[in-house]
Amino acid sequence: MDPFVVFDSQQVLPDRFALTLAAAMRSRALKAGKEPRIDRRDLPAQDLALHEIAAGAFTDEELAPFRVGQRRPLRIDPGRDRLRIGHSDVPDHAGTIH
Repeated sequence: MDPFVVFDSQQVLPDRFALTLAAAMRSRALKAGKEPRIDRRDLPAQDLALHEIAAGAFTDEELAPFRVGQRRPLRIDPGRDRLRIGHSDVPDHAGTIH
């Protein structure tokens, strides 16, 4: 993994934990068949996810759940396939970057 891309990614998402979560979610989406947002198909999914974040391939709205201070509390309702964010129910894919 290129340490410079990690540094560039931290300019977009400064919180390392949030960056790890965002990159992991995007990496899983890429492995599930989602199209890359940048032309770097030579990279493994986890590296490509960081390159996409560093390149600014995501909107502020897509990254908001991972930014400190912009997140609403997440609660998982057992037995349901939905997350509860704040006071409204949303599908389980909300807050992901596909």
